[in-house]
Amino acid sequence: MLKQRAYQIGRLHFEAGDARGVAIGAHGTVLAEDSYHGRIVTMPVDAGESRMSWHALTLDAIIPEGAILTVSAYVCDAQSGSEGALIERFARLLAQNASPEVIADETGSVLACREVSPKGMPLFSAEGRFLWLVFDLTGQPGITPTLIGARVSFPRQTALEWLPEAYRADAQSAEFVTRYLGVFQTLMLQMEDEIDDTHEMFRVDLTPERMLLWLSGWLGIEDAVLFEGPRLRTLMAEAMSLYRMRGTRACLSRIVEIYCGERPYIVESSRAAEHLSGAALEHFARLYGANPYRFTVILSGARITGSRKYKELLGVLRAWAPAHTEVALVALKSNIFLDQYAYLGINSHLNATMGVRLDGRGALPFVALLDKGGGAKLGA
Repeated sequence: MLKQRAYQIGRLHFEAGDARGVAIGAHGTVLAEDSYHGRIVTMPVDAGESRMSWHALTLDAIIPEGAILTVSAYVCDAQSGSEGALIERFARLLAQNASPEVIADETGSVLACREVSPKGMPLFSAEGRFLWLVFDLTGQPGITPTLIGARVSFPRQTALEWLPEAYRADAQSAEFVTRYLGVFQTLMLQMEDEIDDTHEMFRVDLTPERMLLWLSGWLGIEDAVLFEGPRLRTLMAEAMSLYRMRGTRACLSRIVEIYCGERPYIVESSRAAEHLSGAALEHFARLYGANPYRFTVILSGARITGSRKYKELLGVLRAWAPAHTEVALVALKSNIFLDQYAYLGINSHLNATMGVRLDGRGALPFVALLDKGGGAKLGA
């Protein structure tokens, strides 16, 4: 039995081929903006031998509901002209919706198989030195398939070779048994690929979305369910460095930034006595508390939408706070309120007082003061 080889097809092959209506990126190829159909014609895979019997194709792609990814495989034994000119001619014929017969006449390449949204497909009908792959991506507004790559294996190996000689005595019967077993062989190859790629499940940047919560348990991250998608990946990637400085101001600040995308202001009550005294200290204690083991985390109100978000973030802070401390969370309002949490340049601004004319085009601001003389003065 000949040793089977595998050829990996990815971003470089997509860029070297002909790509139309798609955006090729480091994390996959998707439909271009405002495009609902795209096509990639890859550069040919050269097996190095004429009349090569290809084995199977394994697809690495994300195909959400409402999206379609069609894979077509063409084979030929000789290339007429330069590779670049052949790719251009191939893409032009496909753009014109030319029939497989016309493509075969023009390029010498025969359509071996075509499947819609496959995880993998056998290439038992593909025989030739060069293999062309055509990927057609179809989507809807806001929905696009993501093509990451593909792997092609050759030469052809079937489960029939593991059976007694009697199953290969008749050519027609052998072909039927080969195709029948090929269905189960494809499933087996997919399972083998998943086993071979098991190590990727332990990498934060590669593990599937469904495995994130499971993997976060290995790191002992509490309330991981509150960190969704990219936020949880960031937290897991930084978990070791955060654990080393757990309970510090820097750690809490980074946790909040990961959770809601904004670095907070943290006021530690224990430091107030070092800089304040008398009435100022009393005023500080009324806002931030007199308990020296209390700290207050301050964020803009836009980052804390609703009581549920507030409770979730407060729970996260308590999980990462130092032992025996009291945590307070303040959502800054967007206007000045005396004796409340007002920070110039953050949630409030001072502006010059100006007159108001009720001429059908003016509007009173949030605070307006009408004096006894009937004039108007604008507040902040």
